Amino acid sequence: MTPTPRAPLVRVSQWTFRVLSRHFDLVGLVVGLNLFWASLTPSLMPRSWYWQGLISGILVIIGYGLGTLSGHIVRALIGWRPSKLVGQRIALACLALVMVVNLYWLSVYVSWQDSVYPLSGFTRPQLNLWQIIGQTALIVLMTSAVAWSILLLIRIARRTIRTFWRFLLRRNGIRRMPQFFGRTVAFVVVIVVLALVFDTSVRPTLLGVMDSFYTTKNDRDAGLEQPTDPLRSGSDASLVSWNSLGWPGKTFVQSGPTTDEIQSFNPGQPTVDPIRVYVGKEFSNNISEQARIAVKELQRTDAFDRQALQIVIVTGTGWVDTQSTRPLEYLYNGDVATVSMQYSFLPSALSFLFDRDRVEQTARSLITGVRDAIDQHQEQTGHRPKLFVYAQSLGAYGTQNAFPDLSDLVSGTDGVVFAGTPGITETHQRMTAMRDGSPCVETEGESVLFVERREEIDAGCAGRPRLMYMQNVSDPVVKWQSSLIWREPDWVAVEKAKGQLTPYFTWMPGVTYLQMTLDMLISGWAPALYGHNYGSSAVPAWQRLSGVQWDDARADRLMKTIE
Repeated sequence: MTPTPRAPLVRVSQWTFRVLSRHFDLVGLVVGLNLFWASLTPSLMPRSWYWQGLISGILVIIGYGLGTLSGHIVRALIGWRPSKLVGQRIALACLALVMVVNLYWLSVYVSWQDSVYPLSGFTRPQLNLWQIIGQTALIVLMTSAVAWSILLLIRIARRTIRTFWRFLLRRNGIRRMPQFFGRTVAFVVVIVVLALVFDTSVRPTLLGVMDSFYTTKNDRDAGLEQPTDPLRSGSDASLVSWNSLGWPGKTFVQSGPTTDEIQSFNPGQPTVDPIRVYVGKEFSNNISEQARIAVKELQRTDAFDRQALQIVIVTGTGWVDTQSTRPLEYLYNGDVATVSMQYSFLPSALSFLFDRDRVEQTARSLITGVRDAIDQHQEQTGHRPKLFVYAQSLGAYGTQNAFPDLSDLVSGTDGVVFAGTPGITETHQRMTAMRDGSPCVETEGESVLFVERREEIDAGCAGRPRLMYMQNVSDPVVKWQSSLIWREPDWVAVEKAKGQLTPYFTWMPGVTYLQMTLDMLISGWAPALYGHNYGSSAVPAWQRLSGVQWDDARADRLMKTIE
């Protein structure tokens, strides 16, 4: 019998259905592909094809898992089952519809991303039609590779856990229990064993491997020479050796303005060499000991006799943002001592995941130690240097957690600047909730100043602000918090109205949270004054807090100098 014209299409459809149903849950696949187009929507940072493929792959797997679970629940609650042919047609029709929708959103993706570039400071790439098609294909391939890799790892983990589960159920003690209690005991044992394995084996191993990688494989200190100036840590006169500083410490003490460079901004005024003190993690893994030696280094260099002293709580690797710490050295004619110490070798994201307690301990030990030493110095000599604190990103998070009360945080200081404070920081959340549209917040007898644009630096507050939050409008680190999963934040409507957010930005439960998690990784590469890059914006901030009066022309020249 001659087959009808539709027969080949039917056979292809049946083959497609058999292949997909053999390897995947079709309901999960439909939901996962729906989250694919959702992942294409724009956020705060533009995404190149590999970043887009990464977030899309993760969301596809999340959608697949949710769809699979929902399908099982519905099938368990509803007794109706479609016939094999009807089920096949429904599944293929849904998949075909979703694929068509995804192709449409992929075509819109380019214009979505183009709308983000001017708001994030990145330069928009000029692509022709074939390059756009090529990048679209790469997004699909990257998404497939990421999704398949995650699915494979999940299946391996599931089989391993299932094998252990069955092994427990065969034990005599559990077999003698009633079925419900036996399975409950086995489940608890599996969870406890997994937690113990992670905490006692996986976590320490990962930390050790990553620490080793960042210490032995890092050659960024190549070419840096040991300072001869006794005012710098790592010199022959120092209490800490040159090699113990690590590349962040070596870079910090090696850099800095000369007296001639400082005097070019302050002609005719006496200028001295700034003091720079740094204690690396290789010197000691004990934070209290590091802080003690840091104070000793300050005493050795007569730092407490200086006009001002600056404490820097660093990011994860120990890197000091000198663009934000150098301005005080110019403003005070070099009569400044800057001190910092390293608590981790890891980048901030990994340090936050694995040893975030260390940054809090570092902030508490170093700030408390320096405050006490200043008090003691004042009692002995009558001189008290001005005290400033600067912390960025993870350092800002740790400092505010170490001193959760505002009065304790600013006690004994003349100015505190937090740049790019993570949105999950409780003190920052509390201060933000008190804002009424004004840059200033008055609470606990203190004035707190929020600065998103330079003109807000001079905002009038009831009192002299001692705490300043610098936060770029496009910085996802500042906006990232767990509530993004289930609630649209207030800033979305406000920033859209001001033209500070792409009009295509659409909050979606869970999706926006993951997109902004990825944005945080990208934002560090943004141009100065965008994303998580604060560049030289600390110049006017330190002017305001220190009270040193410079005209705008001189301040602008300094900003260009230290960029």
